[in-house]
Amino acid sequence: MYVPSLSGSGICGSERAGEASWYILPIDAFGSVDPFRALKLWFVLRTHGVEGLRAHIREQLSHAALFADLVRDSPGFELVSHSLGLVCFRLAGDNARTERLRADLDATHQILVTPTTVDGRYILRAALGSRLASQTSVRNAWALVRETAASIPDGPTASLETPPTTSVGAR
Repeated sequence: MYVPSLSGSGICGSERAGEASWYILPIDAFGSVDPFRALKLWFVLRTHGVEGLRAHIREQLSHAALFADLVRDSPGFELVSHSLGLVCFRLAGDNARTERLRADLDATHQILVTPTTVDGRYILRAALGSRLASQTSVRNAWALVRETAASIPDGPTASLETPPTTSVGAR
């Protein structure tokens, strides 16, 4: 579906500021594709009630707050941002250390963090919102992050490549 937009950015063409340009938007930008979307919410409200849904949301937000507190209280880590169920953090120091942390965490196949860059700083995002999560699982995830980070050296050798090894007794 095409909708007119008065944008001076010229992203979709070489329009001058103030002239109408056409942008392609997906149909569900208007909410008309899934007429049963409200039915899903109705089932959740019918099953758990408004208070049950509120309690679930509060519990999930408390998990993110717990994770943010664990990051904040741990030396060597920086809490970049905490908003609702999303916690953004990084290792103190250069970006290579945080990149290495992400690669090592991915290799464990136990938790998932997604990378992004903000103001030239490489950061990791942890989204805490699973209905199966508990405070214990959040603490276990943080223990894994700390354990993995402890194996990453400080300084310029923290790159993703492994440093060259020398054999014992070599001269």
